[in-house]
Formats: sequence, structure tokens, C-alpha cells
Amino acid sequence: MGSDGGDDSWGDDEDNSVSIEGFATTASGHNNAELEEAINFNAAGPLASDTGLDQSHSTRLTLDYITKDTRSGSDEFRTSDETFTNLFEQGCKEYYDKNLDGAYLLWNDALAIAVEKKNREYIAIITHNLQRISYELLVKEGNALLEKGQLEEAGQAFELALDVGRKAHNAAWVTEMQNSRKEVQTAVFHRSHAAALAIFEKAKHMTNQTVNEDDYFIIPGTDTMVSHTEAFVNQWSRILLIQEAIYMWNDSATMAEHIGGAAGLSLRNDLINESLNAVSLYLVRLFFETENPNHLSMQRSSLYHYHEAVMLSELWTDMLQCMHGQLQHQLFCAVAAAQLGNLYLVTNQLQLAEQQFDQLVRYGRDNKDTLMEATGLTFSAVLNWQRANYAVAERQLETTLGKWELVRKEVDALRGVAREEGEEATNARKETIKERLRRAIPQDYVRVMANLCNSYKVSLYVNTYRYREGWRPWRRGWIYQYSDHLLEKMMMNYTAHPSVDQIVAVSKDVGTPLIYYFLAYRYDWSNEENVFVRSESVLIWFVPLSSEIRFVEMNVSKEFNTTVTDLILKFRNGLCIDPLGTSEVSPSTDIITSLHRNAWMDPLQLLYLIFIDPIFDNLKSLFYNAPEKLVDSVVTIIPTVQLWTLPFNAFLNPRKEHCYLIEEVAVQLAFSATQCAFNSILARRCRDYGLRKDLVVVQPEVNAPVTHVRLRFPMDSHRSVEEGEAIEQVFNTSKELLLATANTNSSVLTNSCVVVKDVDSLRTALPQSHYVHIATDTTSHADRKSSNDECRGAVCVFSSFGEGLLWSSEVQHMELTAELVTLSNTNIVLDNLNCVHDDVLGLMRSFFSGGVPCVIAGQWCTPDVVPAHLFVKLYSLLERPLETIQNSTKMTTSSVKMSSARPSTDGSVGGFGATHKALVLAKAIRELMNEEDTMRFSPRGWAAYYCVGCGST
Repeated sequence: MGSDGGDDSWGDDEDNSVSIEGFATTASGHNNAELEEAINFNAAGPLASDTGLDQSHSTRLTLDYITKDTRSGSDEFRTSDETFTNLFEQGCKEYYDKNLDGAYLLWNDALAIAVEKKNREYIAIITHNLQRISYELLVKEGNALLEKGQLEEAGQAFELALDVGRKAHNAAWVTEMQNSRKEVQTAVFHRSHAAALAIFEKAKHMTNQTVNEDDYFIIPGTDTMVSHTEAFVNQWSRILLIQEAIYMWNDSATMAEHIGGAAGLSLRNDLINESLNAVSLYLVRLFFETENPNHLSMQRSSLYHYHEAVMLSELWTDMLQCMHGQLQHQLFCAVAAAQLGNLYLVTNQLQLAEQQFDQLVRYGRDNKDTLMEATGLTFSAVLNWQRANYAVAERQLETTLGKWELVRKEVDALRGVAREEGEEATNARKETIKERLRRAIPQDYVRVMANLCNSYKVSLYVNTYRYREGWRPWRRGWIYQYSDHLLEKMMMNYTAHPSVDQIVAVSKDVGTPLIYYFLAYRYDWSNEENVFVRSESVLIWFVPLSSEIRFVEMNVSKEFNTTVTDLILKFRNGLCIDPLGTSEVSPSTDIITSLHRNAWMDPLQLLYLIFIDPIFDNLKSLFYNAPEKLVDSVVTIIPTVQLWTLPFNAFLNPRKEHCYLIEEVAVQLAFSATQCAFNSILARRCRDYGLRKDLVVVQPEVNAPVTHVRLRFPMDSHRSVEEGEAIEQVFNTSKELLLATANTNSSVLTNSCVVVKDVDSLRTALPQSHYVHIATDTTSHADRKSSNDECRGAVCVFSSFGEGLLWSSEVQHMELTAELVTLSNTNIVLDNLNCVHDDVLGLMRSFFSGGVPCVIAGQWCTPDVVPAHLFVKLYSLLERPLETIQNSTKMTTSSVKMSSARPSTDGSVGGFGATHKALVLAKAIRELMNEEDTMRFSPRGWAAYYCVGCGST
């Protein structure tokens, strides 16, 4: 920093003596121009005119005080030379005493006398001294202000000192002040950078706000007031803070440019760019959603009103202008382009949206970032699909699917390295921005986007009337929807792209026709509402056992003026399936405002007309010789992820009185045809093992509260124990009957029933069991995520000690030979349906991966549902002994028929898995409705349970 008056005093040098002669010698080199400048030197100088230095009587000595103090009783000065000499010498004395203010005033008065006398020598001497003392005063004041943190004032002081140095032609002073100015600029940079970081941290930790009466806007050109959406209220406040931080970083970048050199470049690269990387990654986590959107635009832009999206787009445009100015941060520009493009898309500004998506693709290609390139291509393909530019969209979708496969491999490799290194080693190693970006995206993001591209390919083919080709990406979609151990096993044994002939062969192998359901959407812009109006269609591919594939398209919005999602929600709300306060139909009160019939029967009838009626004639044609056999047949339904909560069993036939679909045909659900083929092999494997030990899992009373897992409904150990006792009694009764009819005592050794009440016992008994009935809770939203994306579900057997969870990531690696696993207390949550993951679905897939061919699970299990009523009948039918050897022969013949060209028509039930589990479940439900008339009008007790996988042996 600059020197002060005490450390670098000119009076200490030999050439700067206090005598007039000494000063004359110092000033002898001044030319006429310099002297003229000195004559014009401001009497008050920069000290009085330009700085804010204190000029009060307490710190500044007046001439009267000085002369009075030095008179020592003598008369006043009689000549100007004596006065000049006295002022000069007294000024030197004050300077040596480090009273710079007093010296400045004395020499300034002496300069006035020299100017009056036009003594060029004295003028040069005093001007030199005043320049020096002005410089020292300004440096001293600047240092003091800098220490106090008054950076603007300090900068002004150093600027004035620099001006003094330039006027004095002193290179040392100029260099010193330039360095001082850089220090001030560096301090200003750090202050601005710290403020920007503080604002960004505030934006990151903002809590979500609720909409109040002040959150509204007036539609331009009208007097209509519209309440803001909750999404806009939260995002607007958050993005405003980020914009303010961007502005401050822009000022910091300007200051770094002024600093210049290596120091300025270091500040820019090490601080500003790193901070903008953090902001960009935060925005990626914020907007790169893992939901499979049912809207045209993505990145949460569909949550806003039209005018809200316009306001947000202006905000993002302002931030991009900063990026195109001083900051020049490419990743932030790419993230902003993705968000801005979707905001343009949701407001029907397609040309502007295309420009932003092109910038995103360009960034990915220029930086060889496959993730950003694939994201931009996906958005661009959706845009071209909306424009009906199908040729371009098809090429982009095909390219994008390959890109997403590369991204998936990159992400898997990165996570594998992280698992090997450990979390601490990964954090210690400096990651590249690409690695950090892949860690920032949600775990399901790659799979969601790939599945989205595949879905748009299906819609594209159907829109261009290529129905057979449209089924191709849909039947291949299973490789994009899930990424778990089951997928790895199926990929090792089957092709990822099964042909039509292979699908038909699978249908013959499992002995049931296959029905593919797919939801397709179309978006039309409404000028009145300024929003895209979505129309929904159900695409159905019916795969009979030995004939041509049938395709049916049902326009739900046009034919029924509703949507499938609305019907599901109305049905669930009408039967009070969801807990209070979670209903999406009436979240504020959960009050049912329609009559009982309209509350749930009408939605079920409409669902029947949408999903079953278009193909029911095709289904009956399979039994044209014996139509009555349809009731003893099974159909395998392969729904999209969003349709896993459809209550197929409870679909009401509007042409019959209170006739459910379960009374017409048995329903089996599956994830894909490939999974059916895989599970059919597992069924044969389990039959060959021939295990006869049954397992019942119950939840005992727990004293400690369960806080580490959030369950859909409160834990009910009393119901679990009662259900377990009832199932155990059924198994024991069947054993007694078997012993009574068996010719040997081998049944005594091979049959047993085990009841377990803790996780450790469950782990031990599970691989050795034939039938497994789990009467405990399973997770819906688990707090802890396992290492595998798809293995978040868990079987809960809580105890006073330990976690009490058997995670699906552990189940999928077990060697299981159970023929059937029943999960009686499961809840598929609607929130997860827009994603390709759900805890219950993941848990079922883990049992398939472990070797179980068939799982019976429920879409819901409310507290008043008593599963024991249903499953007592189910196991009674499954464990019913064979009465004669002749019946045994018939059942064997029936088992062979299951793999023939038509479904099994044998209506008998018995033997060890000799009939289809889905058919046995249907018979149990039918008996339950026939025995208890109240059950017919209360489908919530039985409609949720399905046979998933492959129930045939």
C-alpha cells in the first residue's frame, strides 16, 4: 500500500534539507511549464477540495495559531520574506512532528506569499512539498478508509493520490497507487462475490410458500384478477434471488477485468466460474424432473399460467444477457436455454423455443457433453412432433435413444467408480464438470427421458397410421422403464427387441392372450385459454394365441369427455381409498359431493367401456365353440406405468347388472412379454424343486416408535397377527388333509408351516419356502434409498431393535424357489405413477429376480380392509388335496393344456399349483362376493389384488 508521512519523509534526505537553499536545489530542475502549473496549484489543494478529510479546528492548525505560538512575545512579522521563512520553517517542524495537516496549511499559506511575490524558486519548492504532502495525506486517508471497509471512499482517495503522482511525474507514486487501486478493486470483488454467494445460499434454502390473497395478477387488457400458482410463487422468488446474484457476479467479473493480469484471471476462473458451476448444478437438480410428464413442455413449466410463464421467460432472458456480456458461462447458458425453451414451448412460441433447444444441442456437441445433447435433442424432437414434422422428429428420436443409452452407461460407470472409491475419496478427488453434472441429475432422469422418447415414437407411428410399427417401440419399452437386476437377467437370456412372432410364442407359452395398453396424448393450442388442451387416447394391442394382432384406438377425451387419470382419482375418492388429506380430487376437505353410485360405479363403468369393451368380442372369439369357458380363462394385461393403479378386477360391465370383470375373466398383470417368458421358466424351475414348506410373516407388537420409515397408513400389528394366524391355520388344515390321503409318510417330512416375526428369521426361511405370505407392511416412501435406483421398496418387520427392513436390493440377489409370494399390505402411490419407479413395483420385480415366478400384491390396503377374508379362501383352493388318482391325471393333462394354442379350459382347482394362480384368485374373489353380499358393493376389499408375473406352471 502507499506510504504515509512518517515512514518515507522527504526531510530525511540530504537533498531535502529544511533550508531555503536546499529546497532551491531540489526545485532547480523545474521548467517554466512546471512552474506555471505550480502557480495554478489550488490553494486548498486536493486535500480541501476533493477529499473528505476532517478540517475541524481540533485537527487543523490555523495560521493565526501558528504565528501566535511562534512569536514568543516579539512583534509581528514586518516583511513578507520573514513571514514566508517563518511559515516554511514552521511547516517543516510540523511535518517532522508528523502533523501533516498543520504542515499542509502552513506551506499552503507560504505558497500564497510566494505567488504574490512571483518568486519562482520559492513557488517550485513549496509546490513540490505540497504535492508530496498531498500524496501522503491521501494515501494515509485511503489506508484508513480501506481498513474500515469503506471501499468506495478509499478508492476515491487512491484515485486522487494517483492524480497527484501523475501531475508530479513520479513513476513510483503512480505504480504504488495503481497497486493500491488493485487492492481496493480486489476487496470490492471479494465483497461483491461474497454478497452474491450469500444471496445464492438464501435462494437454495428458501422454504416453499403457500399462496395467499396478495398473490395475484391482473390479465393485461382486462380487469380480471387471477391467483398465482404455488409453483410460480416459489420459483419467482427463488429465481429473482438467483438473478440478483448473477448481477453481482457480473459486477465482480467487471472488477476482475479491471484488475487484469494473472490475478484477475485467477479470480474469474477460481471464484466466479466455480460459483456459476454451483448455480448451474443447483438449477439442474431443481428443473431436471424425474416425472414422466403428461404435458407437452417439461422442466416443470407446465405448472405455470400463461402470463406467469411469460414473466419467468423475461427473467431468464435478462440473466442470459449477463451471460453473453461479462460472464460467458456456457453451462449456465445451456441450463437457461433448456428452461427458457420450455417456457417458450408452454406459451406456444415454438420458433423461439426451437432456437433455445438448438443452443442446448450446440453446447452438448461443442463440449462433447452427451447428456446435454440428448436433453436438447429430446426437447427438439417433442417440438417437431407437435409441429407434425414427423420425419424430422422420427430421426431425432432414434438418435436420441442411442444418446440416452450412452449417458446411461456413463452414469453407471461413474456410480461404479464412486462405490469403489467411497464417498470420502470421491469428494476429495476434484471431479470434472461433466462428472458433477451427471451426479446432479436425479437418479431416474436418464431412464425417464429415454422412456419419454420411446413413448413419443409410439405416438408418432400411430399418428402416421403405422400401427404395427407403433407396437414395436412399446414392446421394447421395458428396457427403458426399469434398470435393475431383473432387467440384467432378462437381457442375458432374451433379446431386447422381440419380434412379433416371438411375442406370439410367449403368449402360447404362458397360455394366455396378451393385451397391451398405452396412453397417448395430443395437444392443441386454445387461444381463449392460452393453454395447450390435452386430448387422451388409449392404444390397445390385442395379441391372441394364434391369429393376427388386433389394434384399437379409443379417444377417451372425445368419446367420454374425461381422462383415465380423472376416472382413477374419482374411483379412489369415491371409495375413500387414500388417507384423508392426500386426495387429489378434493384435497382441501376430502368431502364426497356425489351420490354413492356416482362416486365410484360410474367411473368403473366408463373404464370398462374404454379398456375392455373394444376388445371383448376378440376375447370371446377365442372361445367361440364354448363361450361359457371364458369365465375360467386368464388374460395377461401389460399396462404402461401410469396404468398400474387401474382397478381392472372391479371394472363394471354396463350391459349387465353389477357384473365385474373379475366375474367374466381372470386378470394377470405383467411388466412385459419378455418378463412373462422369463417367469414361465421360473415356474417350471419351482415345480421341479417341489418344496412344501410354507412361510407366514407377521408384524408383532413393537414398543419403540417407528420413525425411520414413512408408511402410507399406520402400522397395524393386531391385524397382521390375526391374518397370520388365519393363514397358518389354513396351511395346517391342508397338511392334515394331505396326511389323511397320502400313501406314504413323506408328506410329514416335506410339509411344514413356519411363522416368523423378525427380519433375520425371514432372511433364513425365505429361500426354503414354497408359499410365502407376508402380512406386514411394505414401504411406499422410504426415507433411505438403496444403492440401486429401482430397489427402494422393502418388506417391513419392525422390532424394538434394528431397522426391521428387508430391502428389495437384498431380495433380488437371493436364490428363491417359492412358487408364490403374497404381499397383502401394499400401497402403490399415485405420486410415483408419473415416474418409472414405485416401491411396490420394485419389490415385486426383486422377487422375480430372486426366482419367484408369481407375486400376488395389492394396489392399496386401507386400514378397514381385512385381507385374511380373501387369502384364506385363496390358500384353501390352492392347497385343496386331490381326491383320487384319476383327478391327479386330469390335472396333469390340464397342466399340459396350459401351453397349448388355447387357454386352459379346465375349471377344476386343486393340486400343487396345477392351475393358474390368477384363476384361483378370481375364484376366491367370486366366492367371497357370493357368500357376503356386502362385498359385492364394497370392491375396496378385494379389487386391488392381482396376480403379477406368471401364475401358470
